[in-house]
Amino acid sequence: MLYLVLLLLVDMRESASKDLKDPSVFMAVFKRFQNEYQPLRDKQRAEEKCKAPSFNIFNILGVARREVGTHSRFLATLFDPKGVHGQQTLFLKAFLEYCQKHLSEFPWETTNSLESSDWNIQTERRISQYGNLDIVIECPSLGFICVIENKVDAGEQPQQVARYRQWLDKQEKEYPFSALLYLTPTGSQSHTSGEYGYYPLSYNKDVAQWLGQTLAHIEAMHVRETVYQYQQLVKTL
Repeated sequence: MLYLVLLLLVDMRESASKDLKDPSVFMAVFKRFQNEYQPLRDKQRAEEKCKAPSFNIFNILGVARREVGTHSRFLATLFDPKGVHGQQTLFLKAFLEYCQKHLSEFPWETTNSLESSDWNIQTERRISQYGNLDIVIECPSLGFICVIENKVDAGEQPQQVARYRQWLDKQEKEYPFSALLYLTPTGSQSHTSGEYGYYPLSYNKDVAQWLGQTLAHIEAMHVRETVYQYQQLVKTL
């Protein structure tokens, strides 16, 4: 479409010396634009009919920016090896391996087995005076726990990330391998972490890339399509 606009501007510039006020000159320029436009518009409509690139169930339902109701729940469902997606450890394995590869000293080894039956995935886990944890991924048999603080539009609470890291440190005996992820649309830094460590993670890059690595391996077609639509959504957050 931009090409056509530029074409029209070039034609108008070339025709300026001939005076566009002359109806015959103007109509000649307009006719050329019309002839170029229609085939491209027909092609665009054919692609829309075949691929419907603008169709996204999350946007249509108006839930694209809901932190808990959409993102935390959807991600937690994917992380769960026993989840209704039926893909077993596909999403969890790809996520942990992505973090291990891209986050310095992330406490996960690719040699770890995910076949343990004691994986526990929770959302909105209340931890007394420390607050609510958006997403918790834990496996007692491996001594591993990962907390994800999910921020799409909401601001941080006072000392929020620092409190969560303090709580994780208190779990060291049971969970010697722990990580705190701060997930935002663009990988923003936390302003409430203080001296405590955490890993910034982004929707539009990290989550999109992680999900992209799983698409070819999702066997259930409707799950694959839903994950694809979600991946396209997070790229725009």
